[in-house]
Amino acid sequence: VEINVVRLEQFKTALFGIFESTRQQNLPMDDVRAHIVGVKKFSEGEMMAAIEKMTDDNKIMLASDVLYLI
Repeated sequence: VEINVVRLEQFKTALFGIFESTRQQNLPMDDVRAHIVGVKKFSEGEMMAAIEKMTDDNKIMLASDVLYLI
């Protein structure tokens, strides 16, 4: 699944909002999934494509079902 630039920016805003509101540097993927897919209405594929893109850009890292802010 591909994600366009506009959706990627919307994802980044939503994700950084979660990190900021929880004041955490890492988040369980279940929490991210609940907010991004459930509340923000991204598909699972869009979410994973955005995570891969942000990982390539060294913004976040996914390991053991935990998303880390870099």
